Amino acid sequence: MRRFELVRGLTRRFWHVSVDGMHVTVTTGVAGTPAQPLTATFPTPQAALAEQERLVKERLSWGYVELKPILEPQVLQVPEPDEAPPAQAATTPATPAPAAEPRADRAERAARAATARKNNPPKTRRSGPSKKLMGLPPQALALTVKSSSNRRVRRDAMLTLVAQSAPETPRWVAESLLDKDFVICAAAEEYFARAPERAGAAASAEPRADPAVAERLRQLHRELAPPGREASLKDLPPGLNEGARAFEAGSFWSAGALARPVLMGSAGAVPLDAVRTLVELMRTAPDNRASFVRWRQTCTAASLEDFAWSLVRGFLASGAAPEDAWALRGPVAFGADRTCERLIQLALDLNEDGARDRARTAVSALGELGTDAALAALHRLEVELGRGQLAGEARQALADAARRRGLDPDSLADRLVDSLGLGPDGTRALGPGPDAPRAALDPSLHLVLLDAAGKPLAKLPKADPGGAEPSGVEQAWVVLKATASRVVADQVRRMELAMASRRRWAREDFLGGMAGHPVLRAVARGLLWAGGDALRPLLFTLDARGLPVDSGGAPVAVPEGSVWLPHPLQLEAEPKARWAAAFAVQGRLQPFRQLDRPVFQLTPDESRSCALSRYSGRTVSAARLANLVKRGWKLGPADGASDAVRALRKPVGTGVAQLAISPGLPGRTLVGAPPQALGQVIWEEAGQLGPVESSELLFDLGSLDEAGTAPASVPEPRGR
Repeated sequence: MRRFELVRGLTRRFWHVSVDGMHVTVTTGVAGTPAQPLTATFPTPQAALAEQERLVKERLSWGYVELKPILEPQVLQVPEPDEAPPAQAATTPATPAPAAEPRADRAERAARAATARKNNPPKTRRSGPSKKLMGLPPQALALTVKSSSNRRVRRDAMLTLVAQSAPETPRWVAESLLDKDFVICAAAEEYFARAPERAGAAASAEPRADPAVAERLRQLHRELAPPGREASLKDLPPGLNEGARAFEAGSFWSAGALARPVLMGSAGAVPLDAVRTLVELMRTAPDNRASFVRWRQTCTAASLEDFAWSLVRGFLASGAAPEDAWALRGPVAFGADRTCERLIQLALDLNEDGARDRARTAVSALGELGTDAALAALHRLEVELGRGQLAGEARQALADAARRRGLDPDSLADRLVDSLGLGPDGTRALGPGPDAPRAALDPSLHLVLLDAAGKPLAKLPKADPGGAEPSGVEQAWVVLKATASRVVADQVRRMELAMASRRRWAREDFLGGMAGHPVLRAVARGLLWAGGDALRPLLFTLDARGLPVDSGGAPVAVPEGSVWLPHPLQLEAEPKARWAAAFAVQGRLQPFRQLDRPVFQLTPDESRSCALSRYSGRTVSAARLANLVKRGWKLGPADGASDAVRALRKPVGTGVAQLAISPGLPGRTLVGAPPQALGQVIWEEAGQLGPVESSELLFDLGSLDEAGTAPASVPEPRGR
């Protein structure tokens, strides 16, 4: 019999396998619980041995460690006294040394090594209580968790710490409640969830915990308090107590440690037996959406999200074994915005640990969740990873989720805008505690500092009069400023292109997405919007809360239909002047020129010929061509012979406008490109352009001038 063992957190699993002729017997379970052996019969003894090797290889890849075999006692054969031992030869002839095997050439050795790597992939190391660390006191283990630079050592020390039973253990486990490592924080929370009285012991132990840790302990003590009211099984709505109940003995989860779903209408928390039923449903039928719908219809969304994440927390604290990865399916059924942020970090951690199968499960959960927050999370995950298999998984999950929701590229881009961590009020705390400074976007879309009362700050406050600025707060502020400038500039550019291309938003998408997103709302507040009937639209803007208001600041109801950014050519002189005056009085700064935007028109000959020659022969630098790229122009296909780009293109109307350049951009890039001579601009496929498309085409080409505006020879129309 071959014996294997896997230690994960507080759980010790065993797995035994033996072969008897054509029979393979497997015994598995958790230490301290009964196990039932299972026997399978194969056609031949060779097939049975092959199955054993396959199973052993699979368990080793999961992190199981083979134990030494138990040797059966052997009876020593002692010779009788009258029996003489066999005579030894006086001399033993020397055995000739084997001839040295000819050394294989380098190609053969490399091929054998590649085959060995393919057939025996590296084992993924599992964290767990370390035998080397078991003798250390809790304080020393906590110091290792806090100070070690090796993540595996930190996690091993943490899982060793939570396995300690010393009276001072809760105090030192509490130090990890605010740890940035996902697994360490999950192990600490699960430690207190399994015995909530430990939170009180940790809070009162000496030495006293830091204020932030003490506040987290008090919060955890409230979260883990028994429910004030518990519904009985017979009072549960239909469908919540149907089916088998999961057996939790020896499992990575404990029903008492899981967050309880709470029934709507203050009917109380569901009993533990119903929790076990729900766990069994998630384990055995994760795709049974009808059953999950019944839970969502009868329990509060926040409590179900907390329940699903507490199951994931137990999964992480126990070592995240592959056979328990079904716990990651819980967020698909009950996840919300908070779960999406957690799944991002979880996927990154699992990927770095080599647990790529579980990382893919987390990415798949985000894709199936499919909410706006999930789409943004997948996009962020793809950007952070950059390349690799998991980045491809995130990219594919994002595309599949967008296709299921029927989102076009522009609508998807709206949902992928980085919120910069700003909350619904448009601010973000830069540190813990209610008095921490906050960041917000001002009317000019610059990131500014505010105090707790909302008053502007010139600089970050210091921790104490004689101390230095908090390094964590300062670093968060520097990173946020750099990110905010890039994100805001991208969104301003997108909104300007949306006006030029006459993009339309559905009313619900605008009010729920544009007005509800903190960054998009800040950009949209400086713009004039139109909605409803195209002939007699309602003009409005947004207030600080994202609500539609008129030029006087009074709330208005956006009519049914689409919402768009009106171009100056679509506005009469009176409303344009009225809104410009209102923006000036209210101190609203437009992120780009909308109301005072210069407008241009093509000559009759240019309009009929669908070609523009007034820029032909002019030579411009590559930096000037970059202005066109910022305004939505794309590099055209490369010339097959020289691999150089000889045209820039942009969609206009129903077709594409094309600007010829020579000698072309070598290497398909503007970087280091020589000056380019401009040719004709043609738009044959687009037909005759409308007033807005004509004006915007000339406005784009005006960015090629030194002054960045259209040439004075282009006449400006009067009125509409």
